[in-house]
Amino acid sequence: MPPIVGAPSSPSLRDADKSNTLPRREISAGAFFISTQLENGEKMNEPKEPKTTTLAETKSYMLWKAEEPDGETTYHMELNNVTLHFFEEEWQELIELMSGQK
Repeated sequence: MPPIVGAPSSPSLRDADKSNTLPRREISAGAFFISTQLENGEKMNEPKEPKTTTLAETKSYMLWKAEEPDGETTYHMELNNVTLHFFEEEWQELIELMSGQK
């Protein structure tokens, strides 16, 4: 096969396969191996779902909070087809605004 014009002059993958190196699939598998086992025995790829709690609900509206796996608490206000998301500090500011404290 003639060389490709403009290709780098380094050895081709076919040449590498002829040398004393491992087959590419083994190299690739070893190069990209990542341990998914944590010290506590959990697997890294197991998704952790937030713990959700409904704070208030009507026919068209809903307030709920989510305790995220990383320890962050987020608040959510569903108004028909619109959902507003708040971090803890933002939620507290909204509560103060609605109660007239500021």
